[in-house]
Amino acid sequence: MLLPRYVCLFFLVFTSFSTRSLIAQKETTLEVNIGIILDLVSPLGKMMQTSTLMGLEDFNATHHTIKIVPHIRNARNDTVLAASTGMSSMFNN
Repeated sequence: MLLPRYVCLFFLVFTSFSTRSLIAQKETTLEVNIGIILDLVSPLGKMMQTSTLMGLEDFNATHHTIKIVPHIRNARNDTVLAASTGMSSMFNN
């Protein structure tokens, strides 16, 4: 009867330490902001947005210390607008 008490005590101590490590791990998450300018009018731009978001979702699910936050802007099939949007994003954020 002494063995189940030790098993319960070990389980409680183990869950306590694992919970603390998860809390500590959550506090040290580094957020990295990424600016993405795509032509969302074209089918290729829509596919690139979908694949990029899926890839970032997979990356964020496996890497718990770094979280990549995408900021997607629409170029609207205009290269000058895309360039100016990129420049304003760099200087304003």
